[in-house]
Amino acid sequence: MRVIEKILLIQYLQHNHDFYENEVIKLKQQLRYRNIDVNDCVELSLAIERLQAFEKFSKDVTSLLSLKSLNNEEC
Repeated sequence: MRVIEKILLIQYLQHNHDFYENEVIKLKQQLRYRNIDVNDCVELSLAIERLQAFEKFSKDVTSLLSLKSLNNEEC
């Protein structure tokens, strides 16, 4: 895998992680400021599950491709 491909993959993983994390934060804030119903709880549960699944996927991909060194600015 070329260096540019590694960088693009890391950027992709970071962007999606930020997206899922922001979704969880937004849903948690909505729970604080309005009456809670079952749908709100289910939405938050699903968002947390998506975030955790993506974190596991990211960890597996970076391990398989030995990309941990990119986090330390080495290629």
